[in-house]
Formats: sequence, structure tokens, C-alpha cells
Amino acid sequence: MIYQNNGSRVKVQSGCRLLAALLLCAIHFPVLASPPDEQELNALMEQGREIYGKTCVACHQPDGMGTEGNFPPLVDGAAFEANAAITGPLEGLGLWEDGVMTLGEDKLKYMIYIVLNGIPGTRMFAFGPTLSNEEVAAVVTYIRNAWGNNKGDVVTPDMVEPLRR
Repeated sequence: MIYQNNGSRVKVQSGCRLLAALLLCAIHFPVLASPPDEQELNALMEQGREIYGKTCVACHQPDGMGTEGNFPPLVDGAAFEANAAITGPLEGLGLWEDGVMTLGEDKLKYMIYIVLNGIPGTRMFAFGPTLSNEEVAAVVTYIRNAWGNNKGDVVTPDMVEPLRR
């Protein structure tokens, strides 16, 4: 597969497609969370909790801890072990390292991208076709601030749009 960036061509092996696409998105579409507004954060958390309950909870569980070996936790610092087909893409994005999930501030754009586009070759579905930018913003805001994550992020629809394929 060949990706173009400002006229230059970069050949990427098919197993690296997701990482390459995300890196190009990072170059062209920097995503920074808005400073938290408590009222806005609370409203998005409530909306995000509802969306999570409808689209994410079956795999990632009500407590965000996923299921060992199958679905990764969405809790920063949580331990997770699975085969390389599952952990490899997460590790390539810096979301998993040495058996632990890492969801730091610099990972926000990757989390949005994964919700929108899924992770090819895994059970992580692409929710971009079924969720609006507002819904993606709400569910990612919820994930980033639930279960002790407490990132304080308020994700906006404007941050979601550039990461759609």
C-alpha cells in the first residue's frame, strides 16, 4: 500500500496500514482535547455512558476492564495479556506496553480513530458508519474520564471529523 504525504510517497507493508494511516493523521490533524468545562464534561459523560452501554459494554464490560485474552481494558494502567494479533496493533499505537494499557493524553487521537475505524484483523468494529461525530466525541470523552481514568478531556465533534477515513 502507498500513502502520499505532501507529494512524497511512502510504501507501507499491509500489516502496518493502521499505524501508517494514524501517523499521517497525526501529521495533518493534530488533536488536542479542549480544556474541561465541568457542565460540558458532565453532559458528555452522561451521553457517552449511554452510547457505551449500547455499543461497547458487551466486549469491554461495564467496568471498562474488557475480557482477558479477548477484549482489552479501557482503563489506563490495567493489565492485559492476549495473543499478538490483538496486542500488536495496540502496541504499535502505544496503547499497550509490557502487558499494561497506556491511555495517556498523547493517545487521544488514536482512541478516536479506533472508535471510528476499528482495528483491521481484530474484533474491534468500526463505529464510524453508525455513530455521528457528536456520539463519538461523547463516548470517547466518557472512556477518557470513567473508571478512574480522569483525563479531564472534553472531546468535540470538530476533533472527530478529521480522523474519519
